[in-house]
Amino acid sequence: MTKDRLRGLGYVEDVTCSLCNSKEETVDHLFFKCTYSSSVWTAMLQWKGIQRQPMMWANELEWAGKYYRGRSTTAELYKLVLAGTLYYIWQERNDKIFKGVQRPEVTLRRAITQDVHGRGEIDEARNEAKIWDVCPD
Repeated sequence: MTKDRLRGLGYVEDVTCSLCNSKEETVDHLFFKCTYSSSVWTAMLQWKGIQRQPMMWANELEWAGKYYRGRSTTAELYKLVLAGTLYYIWQERNDKIFKGVQRPEVTLRRAITQDVHGRGEIDEARNEAKIWDVCPD
């Protein structure tokens, strides 16, 4: 849970974002508007050839549904980037809170890119194996 939700339940008082230390940690702030997260998102969008700024969570989902619906390779790669970026930002936030460490944005971007490439290669190998009847569905 983000800090704003934890405060609502009475678990925390300080709701400052752990990644930028400047704004209240909400879902939209943590994943999209935080200077750290926004830098990561902007790079990931540019990597996919998408020339726009990160949006709020609901808008991001609506946009993804409009432009990346279906099972095409492009759609699947975008979904991997979306899920990977959310996952890595959440992990980075938890590492900062619980371990006191935070990697530079460039390191996080590199990790996401490598992870997406790796998963894409696994999916590509699976699809090729299905074509040759080597791997069941």
